[in-house]
Amino acid sequence: MEKSILLVHYSGPPEIGGVERVLRGQARVLKRFGHPVGLAVGVGKPFESGIPVHVIPEMDSRHPTVRRVQEELQRGQVPTQFVILKAKLKERLTDLAGRYPIWIVHNIATMPQNLALTAAIRDLAEEGVIERLVLWHHDLAWGNPRYHWVVREEIPWVLLRHPWPKKVEHVAISEMRRGQIAELYGLPKERIRVIPNGIDAADFFRWRASTLRLIEEVDLLSADLILLQPVRITPRKNLEWALEIVHALKKISGWEIRLIVTGPPDRHREDGSAYWERLLEKRKQLGLEREVRFPCAERELANITREVVIDLYTLADGVLLTSDEEGFGLPVLEAGLARVPVFARYLPPLDEAGNGHVFFFQPEDPPEKIAQMILKELDADLPGRLRRRVRREFFWEAIYKRFLRPFLEEIVKR
Repeated sequence: MEKSILLVHYSGPPEIGGVERVLRGQARVLKRFGHPVGLAVGVGKPFESGIPVHVIPEMDSRHPTVRRVQEELQRGQVPTQFVILKAKLKERLTDLAGRYPIWIVHNIATMPQNLALTAAIRDLAEEGVIERLVLWHHDLAWGNPRYHWVVREEIPWVLLRHPWPKKVEHVAISEMRRGQIAELYGLPKERIRVIPNGIDAADFFRWRASTLRLIEEVDLLSADLILLQPVRITPRKNLEWALEIVHALKKISGWEIRLIVTGPPDRHREDGSAYWERLLEKRKQLGLEREVRFPCAERELANITREVVIDLYTLADGVLLTSDEEGFGLPVLEAGLARVPVFARYLPPLDEAGNGHVFFFQPEDPPEKIAQMILKELDADLPGRLRRRVRREFFWEAIYKRFLRPFLEEIVKR
């Protein structure tokens, strides 16, 4: 059984803010990969089933008592209410320590929005109440002119730069922050792990549940290159050619590639089943069972709707069209709206629809030449390169696999 993890911050979703978005993304990805996870915040609401949100109002930087205490601290005075507030926070947080062995505390160690909370968590760490404490550093106030009032050598202000117990783990969101935190606490950089913030793509794009299911079923987010073929499985779409192009792309680039053919077999043609069987056999011969998927025809995959196809446009790096004949070019228009490049066999209707904005290849072109053209054009597309980098490195799923999972495994063993 995985140890429960508590994410701690002044506020949580649905409050607007960068750290609040990080909490939401972290919580969702941790839950997805089997970690029991909850939030402790001063203000917030449940946002997903199975992720409890524990609201302790006095954690909120805008709580009336907290604001009065902060005003006195900014004037250089420690009010009696500070001690009372810290004691109350310790009591409430101690109740959670028994349920959550691992705490990930965001920004509270280095920011002065609620110094009583900073002091309370430090006490709990020093007293051994928290089994594993991770301080996740996004920002720091010490040395920032905006927070000139915190630069004092007395408690509680000086807590913002005093080193924590050695067993406490430190995470910075960038190399720059790591250097600043190392200098602040007098730590070697090696003691501070760098784990970047991530993007919750499902939330950003408002993906449907069925889209998320397909993404997981075909392991789409592990791909370096995602191509979409929004067509039916019918002979005139010449999908065998698409398989050969994907095979060449895989061989030339060494990338992990996915081609998603979104349509079903053509039920209006008697030879539809035979064509589908030939495609499966060719896919097997080329060793592309993982790379090329047909959600509306493969029994192990859930059928997809038109709405899911629209979602897939938000992930695709390109649309591939290999048809022998077309009367119009609707996928070209859709790709244009989604800002996705189109790679297609030259056909007059597609040229008419694209009006010079489609990358064409000819029927006589070998798959290797087409693959090289696709790779060349994708490499020249700077926004596309950035999008692929974000997908590979900064979606929360990627951050979990590269950073969070090994980090959590390591700290649990200590």
